[in-house]
Order: sequence, then C-alpha cells, then structure tokens
Amino acid sequence: MKNMAVLGVAKYKDKEVGYVLVIYYKNFAYFLNSAKDDNFDICPISHILHYNIILYLKKIKIDFYELGLIQFKDNFMENPSTKQLNISKFKKSFGGFTISKFISEKFYDKNFASKILNQRLLNFLSKIH
Repeated sequence: MKNMAVLGVAKYKDKEVGYVLVIYYKNFAYFLNSAKDDNFDICPISHILHYNIILYLKKIKIDFYELGLIQFKDNFMENPSTKQLNISKFKKSFGGFTISKFISEKFYDKNFASKILNQRLLNFLSKIH
C-alpha cells in the first residue's frame, strides 16, 4: 500500500515551524497529530496547515476529514481544560457534523471508584461560576 498519509510542514525563513500528520484510506482522512514551534507567533500556523491539508485532501478526492474528539462544556464525566476547549473550538470552526460518542466505565474497586468520582465531582463543582 502506498499514499496513505500526508505530513504538512510549515516553514518560515527556512525554519520548520509547524507540522500536521494525517492518514487516509479510501475517502476518509484522520488527523493524527500536530506540533508547532512555541516561539513562532506570527500567525496561527496550525490553522494554515489544516487549511492546506484540506485543500490537498479535496484534490485527491477525500470526502471526510476526521479531526478527533471535540470537548464540550464541563460535565461530571469530563472536565476539559481551557486548552482542550480551545482546541475543540478550533476543530468546530471547520464545520462538518458531530457524531455522538458513547462510553461506559466500570470500577472494580469501591475505594478507587470513590476516589475518582469524588475528584471528578470536586473538579466539576470548582468550575461552576
């Protein structure tokens, strides 16, 4: 198999300042990872890389680009950080549609369950304004 991934690289003055790695199969593409130089603050390089990746994917007839999990507001089970919420806002800015994610969790130890659930509750309550 060949041609199943693309690595977007952003350069500024001959220095690499950002990367986006995407795999694809048939007409679906999946965002895997990105990285950027924290010292580069001239423009939102990740946005530009994703935009150019999308143009490339359209060119090769990819219909769907999965950016990954989108965090919403705090809830009892998930307490996303400000950074995670900002990443989700970025992902949502590309449009598309949301697919629900159903999860379940089972605890095998009452003490451990109590510890984790109490931590989640305290974290959730601390973020209520």
